[in-house]
Amino acid sequence: MKKGLLKSLKMILDGKRGFILITSYLFISILSIFSLALFSRGVVFLDNSERYKNRVAAFHMAESGLDQAMAQLATNPNYEGTTGFVTLNSTNTQAGYTVVVCPPACTGLTQPASADMRLIRSVGEAPGSSSALRGYQSKTLMSYVQLNNSVSFDYAVFASNGIQMSGNAVTDSFDSRAAPYNPSSPGTNGDIGTNNAGAHTVMMSGNVQVKGDAFVGPNGNPDNVIVMSGNSAITGTKSALPSAIDYASKTSSAASEGALSLSGNSTYLLPEGIHRVSSLSITGNAQIQALGPVEIYVDGTVKIAGNGFATQDNLPPNLRIYVTGTGSVSFSGNANFHGALYAPKSQVSNTGNGDIHGAVIAKDYHQSGNGKVHFDEALKNGGASASGVTLKSWQETSY
Repeated sequence: MKKGLLKSLKMILDGKRGFILITSYLFISILSIFSLALFSRGVVFLDNSERYKNRVAAFHMAESGLDQAMAQLATNPNYEGTTGFVTLNSTNTQAGYTVVVCPPACTGLTQPASADMRLIRSVGEAPGSSSALRGYQSKTLMSYVQLNNSVSFDYAVFASNGIQMSGNAVTDSFDSRAAPYNPSSPGTNGDIGTNNAGAHTVMMSGNVQVKGDAFVGPNGNPDNVIVMSGNSAITGTKSALPSAIDYASKTSSAASEGALSLSGNSTYLLPEGIHRVSSLSITGNAQIQALGPVEIYVDGTVKIAGNGFATQDNLPPNLRIYVTGTGSVSFSGNANFHGALYAPKSQVSNTGNGDIHGAVIAKDYHQSGNGKVHFDEALKNGGASASGVTLKSWQETSY
């Protein structure tokens, strides 16, 4: 009896110990699961925090790459970008950027339509240049910038081969950034220039007045190159250029819009932006009204008569005409022209009574009649900002 009671008691005690052991194992298991979950949550939180930090760093590095490219392009329009990953220190553990500029480096990128534009792809990376790094992140910025100083208009008229002016032609200056042209107080920076040092390649007759300086080709004798008769006069100095100025032709890869020809009383509204045409002709009372700043690339001839152009706000920097080849350019009629003409391989004639507010670059320049050229000094350095480069647009992409 006594032995049976002891046996039963032992069985009860063994059962309790088994229960406690099972309970302990269960508790430890639950605690382990919660600890593992908490640890995993902490790891995920840490990983997300690290990725977020690297994502922010990568974006700022992409911006830094863009700033660096713009600074380089301000002095070197042929800048291609970085050649590899750039780090913030020598340990290769910090963020950096890789920059590609198109043109000239256009592999895999679409070249901008305008020769003044650059497409910049800036890729920021953190914490390094390898996607295998812990928390690796990258950000890509695609940006368009304009090289404002790609064409500098430094003269009222510059013709590489020669200049002939007669009648009542006048050159003077103003600055549209300060005020419109005021005929009662014109500026005296209406300079003219040529690369030619040959005798009698700059001829002035009648009442021609150059209110500015005159420059002839390198090593040329201004008194032999420049021939003046009648009441013609140059108010500034006459001197030779230290070196010839090379104005290269500018082209555009934009699709041609065909011939732009207006006549009669028609009016054409020209959208803001870059346009390329096979030829340009305005006659009769027709007029082109620009709805914003425009660049027009002309592959053939240019004839501007009638009522000509209505430039946005009459600001010459808002209208630029680039003749891509050797097509001739003629101004006639009585309408004023507010803009810059860049035709370094063309013969340009101005026979009307209208004034040119802006600048002319040509191969040969002939002017007669009563027209005047008022050089807009805002066109110097292409109307550039302090940096010489203007950011037009940017977008964050995965490209």
